[in-house]
Order: sequence, then structure tokens, then C-alpha cells
Amino acid sequence: MQPLFLPGDVVAIRRQPTARVGDLVVARLGDGAMTFKRFGGRTEQGLVFLPLNPAVEPIIDLKAEIVGVYRWLHRQAPG
Repeated sequence: MQPLFLPGDVVAIRRQPTARVGDLVVARLGDGAMTFKRFGGRTEQGLVFLPLNPAVEPIIDLKAEIVGVYRWLHRQAPG
């Protein structure tokens, strides 16, 4: 399976504080770190962020906030 994003890709993010479940988002976690993940919704434990890499565990963070939502991808043609 080909990865969704490749090295050198450029993505555009629309700055907005809300997202729908399933959207790709940039989020600021409670410790100040930024992440780019699929939004999994809200639980009593906090916002859920699902990794694009299946080898990485989901993140659930009570103090996280959504910074923006993925809008488009720019990828140069090979060669």
C-alpha cells in the first residue's frame, strides 16, 4: 500500500478550530507538540487523533486543540 504522503509533499492547511470525524487535521497537544493526524472524535478522555501509520498508537488528549484542517496536496512529478 502506498503512503498517503511522501517526502517532499507540500500540504495546505485551512486554519480552523473545528473538524469533522475523519478529517486530516493539525492539532496542538496539551504538551505543546504539534501533530498531523486523522481526527477520530471526542471522548470523555479528550480529543482522539488517529495516526496515518498503523504502527503508531492513537493519541487521546484532554487539552488538545485543533489548529487546522487539511485542504490539498502538492506533489511534484517524478524525475
